[in-house]
Amino acid sequence: MKNYPAFSIILFAFVLSSCGGKSSQESTVQGNLMAEEDTLHASPILYQIALPVDMIQIFEKAGIHYNKDLLNPVSKADDYSQSGLAAINLGIYGIDLGYIKLFGDAQAAVKYFNAIRKLALQLGIPEEYLAVSRERFEKNIGNRDSLTRFINDVYKSSDEYLKKAGRPEAASLIVLGGWIESLYITCQSWLKQNQTELLTRRIASQKYTLNSLISLLSNYAGEPDVSQYLLMLKILKKSFDKV
Repeated sequence: MKNYPAFSIILFAFVLSSCGGKSSQESTVQGNLMAEEDTLHASPILYQIALPVDMIQIFEKAGIHYNKDLLNPVSKADDYSQSGLAAINLGIYGIDLGYIKLFGDAQAAVKYFNAIRKLALQLGIPEEYLAVSRERFEKNIGNRDSLTRFINDVYKSSDEYLKKAGRPEAASLIVLGGWIESLYITCQSWLKQNQTELLTRRIASQKYTLNSLISLLSNYAGEPDVSQYLLMLKILKKSFDKV
């Protein structure tokens, strides 16, 4: 995600209003939201929230084409020296890496893995917490089937360490970053490539994850790193509530 999260909030709201304006799609969306919620709860979870890598699998099913311009450039990793930015962009890069591996861009995948590792170490996550993920990545860089397991490892290892270190708010921002990026790519693809029922339904179903994220971040509302994103999510919720 190249832009400040506020832009993504506006984008999500626009896509939701566009979806809502199509009566035939709207009834289909409403009729399938509960089924989508069940799918979310069947996925690997942290904090009762489905990990955002689940969204990556939808990209392939929907016939989305590779567009590297949608991703957050690895050159910006050096800009995320502040803890909150490092956490949220670690989550963002995790989704970007999954997207890249889905389309087999091995050269870019190495760069994004290094960016993830850089931000993880910057957050104080010890090398050993990433060792299993790194080993799996190096051995299976050309194997798309290892995608979900690898990205899940990144999220879970980071979450495990940060909670043990008494920094659960940073762990929650990693999950938030992944969710924002997966939804950003989905919305951009819906707008520019393929307005399929699958993508429409998937975007609408994220209202459930959004509610869980708001509940999670509300636990750390007093943290400056969290409060700004919590406000944005509450603004976005007003659009989702119309779906």
